[in-house]
Amino acid sequence: MRADAPAPVICLAGATGTGKTALAVALAKKLDGEIINADSRQVYADFPIVTAQPDESEKAGIPHYLFGFLPSGEKISAGKWLEFVAPVLQDLVARGKTPVFVGGTGFYFQALLLSLIKISEPTRLG
Repeated sequence: MRADAPAPVICLAGATGTGKTALAVALAKKLDGEIINADSRQVYADFPIVTAQPDESEKAGIPHYLFGFLPSGEKISAGKWLEFVAPVLQDLVARGKTPVFVGGTGFYFQALLLSLIKISEPTRLG
């Protein structure tokens, strides 16, 4: 890989119950990776079973990030999710780890791969 080339990431997207977690863990083990949540509901701490967050046995010694870290009353957007992702992704890349994004929120993947434009607060006229 060229020094100026972007770091590789793996993105696993799909519906709940399709085996994404097991595949993400297997890939992370094989590729010296760590897993980052890309599901808009799995960020909430209050719904681990309903949102099918990975349990301790599924985590299987692989670090997982951005799962169950927000209280259910707090809102999140794709832009806010990117703000949480940025330092995690930078850390993984700096340590030579392969980031494995897994989830079912397509807009999060679009925001990650295509970037979102940061829009300033609207200006009031008159």
